[in-house]
Amino acid sequence: MANLVVVGGGTAGWITALFAQVALPESNITLVESDKIGILGAGEGTTPDFISLLSYIGIDTADLITECYATLKTGLKFTGWNPERDYHFPFPGDAGIGEQIYRFTVGTLATSMSAPISARLGRDFREYDLLHKMAELGLSPMYERGFSEGQDIVDGVGSLASWAIHFDARELAAYLRKVGESRGIVRIEGLLGDIKTDNDGYISSIYVGEQKIETDFVFDATGFARMIIGKFYNAPWKSHQKHLPVNRAIPFFLDSVDNPPAYTEAVSMDYGWMWKIPLQHRFGCGYVFDSNRISDDEAKDEIEKVIGHSVEPPTAFSFDAGCYTTPLVKNVLAVGLAAGFVEPLEATSLWQLSRSLHRFFGARAHMTSRSDAAYKAFNRASIDETDAIVSFLYMHYVTNRKGDLWQNYVHNTEMPELVSELLEVSKVRPLYNELDFVKKIAFNESDFTTIMVGSGLISRESLSLWDISEPERNIERYLEMVENVNASLEVLMTHGQFLERCRMGNKSISVV
Repeated sequence: MANLVVVGGGTAGWITALFAQVALPESNITLVESDKIGILGAGEGTTPDFISLLSYIGIDTADLITECYATLKTGLKFTGWNPERDYHFPFPGDAGIGEQIYRFTVGTLATSMSAPISARLGRDFREYDLLHKMAELGLSPMYERGFSEGQDIVDGVGSLASWAIHFDARELAAYLRKVGESRGIVRIEGLLGDIKTDNDGYISSIYVGEQKIETDFVFDATGFARMIIGKFYNAPWKSHQKHLPVNRAIPFFLDSVDNPPAYTEAVSMDYGWMWKIPLQHRFGCGYVFDSNRISDDEAKDEIEKVIGHSVEPPTAFSFDAGCYTTPLVKNVLAVGLAAGFVEPLEATSLWQLSRSLHRFFGARAHMTSRSDAAYKAFNRASIDETDAIVSFLYMHYVTNRKGDLWQNYVHNTEMPELVSELLEVSKVRPLYNELDFVKKIAFNESDFTTIMVGSGLISRESLSLWDISEPERNIERYLEMVENVNASLEVLMTHGQFLERCRMGNKSISVV
């Protein structure tokens, strides 16, 4: 029976402990955390993968939504990034955005052709954007599926698009702790002290005060402190600041609204951008900026100018966009912020946590084999994944927006090779997974195309020149998709109605 220790609590620590308990139910799991260490709690965003993660660890999504003031997230709204228009980056859907079922073309490479068809027809890109239309009307992607006698009230809800959630980080950490302790995970209050290793450098025990905890494997969930992976093992660090220079954030809160939007808003600012995450009881916000260009006081002044009133922000924090090249060292796996962090723009931190845990526990040999080759493969996958995320995030900043950070961004940073290639390719043809993303990465041609069209990086002229095979058939399918978008709006609940359903039913959400 293995003794597993998670050092650090918060969302990452407790999710790791709960995941380990499901993956290795015969193990003893201990979590060490201190109430003296705070949580970065200005709201939190996720990706659709998070819903699958909750299901795996046995968390009732509707219960979490109710307990943690959570709301739905169907994507992001980019406000001010393109001077000509705001745009949305939706999660995949199958009624509106629908690229998954509208893969236009037969007998050739399939790709996302909504934008070029729209351009050829001289129509507004937003007409096929379900998230944009939902946002205008305050709708969620949820609809009534109908009930049978005795059925749970929330089980009658279906979804027309992928979704994730926003949550209150402090409330979620407390909720996960309650669940973990109820399942027998042992929590020890205190700070990490001495670390003892065997002759080969593998951790054999840790101390919390005078208490000795023997362990077979350790998960470092100590956040930005990176107590084990960084301070104890001195793992190599790979910085991405040459690509992503924003390095500091000032979180703050705004008052809630009755029908909160079902998306994260990313508002461009003079020296970075502001996140605005809707929760049931408030908006969790924060200004992410380059501290080499603006001070905290100047950043606060800009925040107040944009929102129209003063704010009392919590303590600002700094970060270095990057990751450890060996998150798996000896018998330690760094998870969450302890493994690395690029920036919060696409909410990839918990997504990477989930993928890391699946990779690790999917091959049990990682815990017992002590194989350099297996460790190397695991670490390489982590690095490649972060590199891909950095490329995708970088593409967001390649805009036509005015301002020192923005108009000089490409000149003052190093453009990832993938971004450079995609910008050139898009001048003459669509992006294809089979050509442009042969190496599997975190984001695909549809994701990049959405950002590039939204930001105006692909002109209407270029889109109109893209070859559309079987144009009559594919234009017909495009018009059918637009009809489906409009029809979808007739059956969807408002976001507020769905949240009230969760509060009333407080049971598992069934999604088709």
